[in-house]
Amino acid sequence: MAKGVSLSNGRNWSSQKGATAHFREIRDRYEDHVPIDSGQDHEDLLALLERYDAAHDDEDSKIGVGVDFLEVRTNYGSGGPTRGFWGSLHESEVYVR
Repeated sequence: MAKGVSLSNGRNWSSQKGATAHFREIRDRYEDHVPIDSGQDHEDLLALLERYDAAHDDEDSKIGVGVDFLEVRTNYGSGGPTRGFWGSLHESEVYVR
């Protein structure tokens, strides 16, 4: 049985596979270094970060004191280029896996 995913902004998927596909679609809509400013895309990513922080309360918060902007970047480390989300926090940058 598939495990569903629910976010604090009311978005729900019946499976993790569906949620992963949704966020990959968001990633693929944006060029590198272009701020993700679409209202729904931005809200979904913030809600995903909130879920991550809640699940990993023993680690530093990904949201911290707030997010200035989110964007897609290509990471050229660890075995080859991969695209992912990056967030600029009020005082630092963080890679959002």
